[in-house]
Amino acid sequence: MLPLDQDDPFANVGFADVVFNMMMVYNSVLHAPIYVLNVGIIWKEFMMLIFNAAGWISPEGRYALTWKFASEELWDDLWIFDPFRFIPKLYEILFKARLG
Repeated sequence: MLPLDQDDPFANVGFADVVFNMMMVYNSVLHAPIYVLNVGIIWKEFMMLIFNAAGWISPEGRYALTWKFASEELWDDLWIFDPFRFIPKLYEILFKARLG
């Protein structure tokens, strides 16, 4: 170790202190972009609460996130897993004709 006086604050720094500080600095630098992104997400959620409480977003609007709208979106997005909708679309794409 370095020859330090006993009243020097760095005289009692040990191996565990150095490793702990290096890990803290490393993680702080590594996760700084994640912190910024999380602050943005929290800000967006907070603004959605304010807009909803102020009445600027109607309960029937597309941003209300009700089960009705979620089920409609799932129905529209997951058509590929429904054979009664997938096969006619595939037939239309391949043969440029409609079934039935």
